[in-house]
Amino acid sequence: MPPGHHQRDENAPQLALTLALSLRAMLYPQVLFGYLIRFKKMLFLLSGYDERKVKDKDALAYFVGNFVMLSGFAMLVVQFFALRGIIVFSVAMIPLSIYAIYKMNKL
Repeated sequence: MPPGHHQRDENAPQLALTLALSLRAMLYPQVLFGYLIRFKKMLFLLSGYDERKVKDKDALAYFVGNFVMLSGFAMLVVQFFALRGIIVFSVAMIPLSIYAIYKMNKL
C-alpha cells in the first residue's frame, strides 16, 4: 500500500448504525423519565432521593427534569454528526453532570 493511502474500514458504516441505534434506544426512556420528573414530580425515580434532605421539591423536579430531557434531545441531535459528535457530546456531559450534581445538592 502506498504511503499516505489509508485503508477503508469496511465496518465503519455498521459501527455508525450501531451507535445511532444505541443512542436512540437511550433517548426515548431518558426523555420519558425527564418528563415524569419535571411535569409529574415523580422524584422517586431519582437514585438516592431522600425527601427529608430536599428543601424545594418543585425546583428539584424542574431542574432535574429539564436536564434529563435536554440531554436526551441532545443525544438525538448528536447522532447526525457521526462519531465526532458523539465524542464531543460525551466530553461535554462530564462538566455538565458535575454542575447538575452540585446544583441538585443545593436544592
